[in-house]
Amino acid sequence: MFSRKMSPFLTTFSNILGIGVDLVDVRRIERAMMRHPISFVRRIFTEQEQHDAKSKTRPYVFYAKRFAAKEAFAKATGLGIGSALGWRDVEIVSLPNGAPQLRMSDGCQKALTMRWNQPVQGFVSLSDELPYAQAFVMLAGFSHHNQATAGQDRQDLPCP
Repeated sequence: MFSRKMSPFLTTFSNILGIGVDLVDVRRIERAMMRHPISFVRRIFTEQEQHDAKSKTRPYVFYAKRFAAKEAFAKATGLGIGSALGWRDVEIVSLPNGAPQLRMSDGCQKALTMRWNQPVQGFVSLSDELPYAQAFVMLAGFSHHNQATAGQDRQDLPCP
């Protein structure tokens, strides 16, 4: 039986605005990086993502998962990558516990807030089973009574 008491986390958003999933062949990312070692990485990934990749033993897998996350994010927004949003408008970083976290640029956050008329939070999950990397993204809108806490870090909240 489930408890009737709601978790504080569950009350922070009012609805799911979009979901996206993407599957990438790691070998395709590796080939792109071999053909265009500097321009590909600089065009797609933020400075933070590039910095984080330097410490990885398998950077192609690291980049492939983030590439999949950016594609999944574009699908979740319904805007795609192009005139409204660019590759570097979203970055995927790791929390101290290793969990991936999706961060949006200020311009991206504003565009999505205007699109859905409410603040938007993104959630991401990454997986790999070579030669594939996969990402799942969910975008959630915050209810108006929770807008003041929409940007606060939620990693310290207990699970229900």
